[in-house]
Amino acid sequence: MSKPHEISYTIYISIDDKYSSGEADEASSDLREKVKDSRISENANADLTAPDIAGLSYKYSMKLDYAKCFAVHYYINESDINGVSGNTYRLISVLDGRKYLIVPEGCAVPDDLSKEITVLKQPITHVYLAATSAMSLFDVLDETSLIRYTGTDISGWDIEAPREAIESGKMTFAGKYSAPDYEMLIDGGCDLAIESTMILHSPETKEQLEKVGIPVFIDWSSYESSALGRTEWVKLYGALAGHESEAETFFKNEVLRSGIAEGFEKTGKTVAFFYFNSRGLAVIRNSDDYIPKMIRDGGGEYVFDGLKERVDGISADISMEEFYQAAVDADYIIYNGNIDSTVETVEDLVAKNELLSGFKAVKDANVYMVDGKFYQSTDTVSEFARDVHIMLSGESGEMRFLKKMN
Repeated sequence: MSKPHEISYTIYISIDDKYSSGEADEASSDLREKVKDSRISENANADLTAPDIAGLSYKYSMKLDYAKCFAVHYYINESDINGVSGNTYRLISVLDGRKYLIVPEGCAVPDDLSKEITVLKQPITHVYLAATSAMSLFDVLDETSLIRYTGTDISGWDIEAPREAIESGKMTFAGKYSAPDYEMLIDGGCDLAIESTMILHSPETKEQLEKVGIPVFIDWSSYESSALGRTEWVKLYGALAGHESEAETFFKNEVLRSGIAEGFEKTGKTVAFFYFNSRGLAVIRNSDDYIPKMIRDGGGEYVFDGLKERVDGISADISMEEFYQAAVDADYIIYNGNIDSTVETVEDLVAKNELLSGFKAVKDANVYMVDGKFYQSTDTVSEFARDVHIMLSGESGEMRFLKKMN
């Protein structure tokens, strides 16, 4: 019998489509971060090592450079001593202890396989994707055709691939993560549901999907503490789709494009990254979060480092007094317009709180905004560090996610 756990909840209600869709992008993470789930904390340090599987021989594990929340292990049939690729089994382990065995087309499921291991049979061709963070990774692998159903309607997508697929009829909205259209998925031959961790707060949905024969994979990429760690999940989906080499090539190139590995010169300039919530409070990121890390990678200093103890989780709202003291002299402001889409100009921002008119960054016209595609662009998110470098240094170059506010 498991030990009892105290679970505390904070409930947030919003009519914004991006919140109601429940996706694991930033719009829903504001809710996700505030729900304490005992299963997540209990298994946060789950064993990702390769387990013994009767009838299969372990060969090697995928090399990962930044990702900490998954592992991929490779096995072959014991009767196949030559390691023929067609008989290669892949086992995925993720943060919460769940394991998924990818069985090659035409191969048998090992006898006496642990009930704790979810079986995914190839070919996987009719995916229901409710984890928005994974879409761009399928896109760079040129495998969005595998995603026939989405948990986010066209209005909730900021990146082009799913919008175009929905418009053309190649992809269909099949209900949000907590209320999928089971009949549509069954009739359409859905063979895998890829969910964000939001599904952990709707366990009855996961159980029903599995009951009707649709295996559920939970994407934990949003728990990676680095941007490149999130992007490295492309290797996991490469393994799922049988495109490991393409995923490896893409990731190596993305590391170079981001500039993070080599690093950018420290400027000593300070940056405030935040947005105002519906209560008028400033919401800031934990200093250990991937966004402040990229600000530092880009050569800046995160002005809210001194408030680290105030942030329980990935983000938290702070009082206006705390916000003013930390950010009034910041050299640059980056406003999170992806969450608060009501702000388009500096005037709009100052209208949120007139105190901002006296901030150094506002006076110096050094106010920027994050592009709306930022949180769904898991494939290129690390290039935000290069954007920060361009912003701080004044070097020429096109920014991928930042734009200056007028």
